[in-house]
Amino acid sequence: MPITVEVDFGSISTLTEAVERCLALAGFKVNKVTAHALGIDYSSFQRMMKEGDQRHFPADLVLKAMELAGNDLPLEWLARRRGKAVYSFEQMEVIDRIREALVNEGKSPKFALKDEG
Repeated sequence: MPITVEVDFGSISTLTEAVERCLALAGFKVNKVTAHALGIDYSSFQRMMKEGDQRHFPADLVLKAMELAGNDLPLEWLARRRGKAVYSFEQMEVIDRIREALVNEGKSPKFALKDEG
């Protein structure tokens, strides 16, 4: 689900930081309970979340962290780093319906969320 609180994405410099913020927004801490929920050894989890440590959060567990936390902050952070935006399928359908309604009214919409080619 998209983030509904104000997040300073510019203050997040790594994917590990994005995951940590994702978990923190949901009230999770770097502790044994969170490590167990993610299927990570606690001491490894603690080290990888420590600022300046060379270990990184495993990319294969980012989805699990987002599901556990109930938000998409790491996905949104990655998209913003690439100059993109994250939209749910429901949002895309609404925008497509608005676009189609404009076309049906003979107006030329200046936007699209998917390739028309």
